[in-house]
Amino acid sequence: MAWGDSEKWHYNTSKYLRSKGHSVHNVTTHGSELSKKLLNSNFKPYYLKVGGFSYINPIKKIKLTKLFSKLNLDSIILNCHNDAKLVGLIANNLKIKKVIFRRVINNPIKPTRRNLKIYKRYITDFIANSREAKRSIYKNIRSLKSKISIIYNGVDLHEIPRLKPIQSKVIIGNLGRLVEQNGHINLIEVAKVLKNKEIQFEIHIAGTGPMKEKLNTLIKKEDLSDEVKLLGNVENKDFLNSVDICVFPSLFEGLTNIMLEAQLYQKPTVAFNTASNNEVITHGYNGLLIPPCNTNLMASALDTLSKSNLVQNWFQKNSLNILNEKFNQKRMTSKLEELLEL
Repeated sequence: MAWGDSEKWHYNTSKYLRSKGHSVHNVTTHGSELSKKLLNSNFKPYYLKVGGFSYINPIKKIKLTKLFSKLNLDSIILNCHNDAKLVGLIANNLKIKKVIFRRVINNPIKPTRRNLKIYKRYITDFIANSREAKRSIYKNIRSLKSKISIIYNGVDLHEIPRLKPIQSKVIIGNLGRLVEQNGHINLIEVAKVLKNKEIQFEIHIAGTGPMKEKLNTLIKKEDLSDEVKLLGNVENKDFLNSVDICVFPSLFEGLTNIMLEAQLYQKPTVAFNTASNNEVITHGYNGLLIPPCNTNLMASALDTLSKSNLVQNWFQKNSLNILNEKFNQKRMTSKLEELLEL
C-alpha cells in the first residue's frame, strides 16, 4: 500500500518501457499509491492482494494463470518474496521466457527447501540495485550468483536544480520513513551535540511512520523543539530545495533514491558507513562517511562541513560526476532493456 523506492522504480520503469513502444501491464494492490499513480498515467492496472500464503490459494493461482495467458507475456518483474512464491510456478508452467526478481534489501535469502525451489528453478534472473543487495542474494545460495545483474536506481541528469548557498543557520535534512532501521534517534543525539556547541542549526526530518511518537517524545524530553522539526510528508523536490546538508543515519538499508536525489541537488552529504551508502558516497570526494552510530563524529563532521565553503563546493562539483558515472538513468534503463532482450 505504501509508496517507496521499489514502487517508484516500477512506476518509472513502466512509463519508460511504454514510451519505447512496449506493451506493459501492472498487477498491484487495489487502492495502493502505485495503483493511483498508474491510473493517473493512463495505465489500467490489474488488482490482486498477495500475502504470505497466497501461493497455496487456488483462486488466486487460477486468476493469475488466466491473466498471464491472456496477456501473452514475455517477461515478468517481481518485487518481493511473496510474489515470487505465487508467480514462480505459474510463470514456469506457462513457459514465460523471463521471470525476474528485483531485490533491494540486504538481508540474505534463507536456503530453505521452498526458497531453493523457487529461486533456482523458477526465477530466471535477478536484479540487484547495489553490490550489497547482490551479495544478499547469493550469500547462502551460491549457484544464484550467475543469475544476478546489478542495475542501480537511475537519476535523470537532464534537469539539474540550481545551487542554493548555505546561510548562517544551517538546515540539515533527512527524508525517509520513520522506522527504527533509518536511525532517526541518532539525529536526536547529533542535535544534542550541536546544541551544546552553540551552533546555529535546525534538523528537518521529513516522512511518516511508526517511530513518529517516540521521536516527538524524545525531542521534547531533550528540549530540542526549536532545533529538530518533524515535517511529515513533503515532496522530495520541495524538501531538497529547503535544506543545506543531507544526513543519513541509517542503521541498515538498501540503496535509497533520496540519497541519489540529494546528489542531484548537489547537497553536501554525511552518512553512516552502513549497507550500500558507500556505493553512492565516496568519503572525501562527494560526501563524508562516518563509522556506524558514532553520533559525536557525525555532529563534528556536520559542523566542519557547514563552515567550509571550499569543502562544500568540492562535494557539490563531484556529486554530479558520481551520478553520471554510476547512476545515469539512461544507462540503467539500457541495461534493463538488455536483460529483457528488448
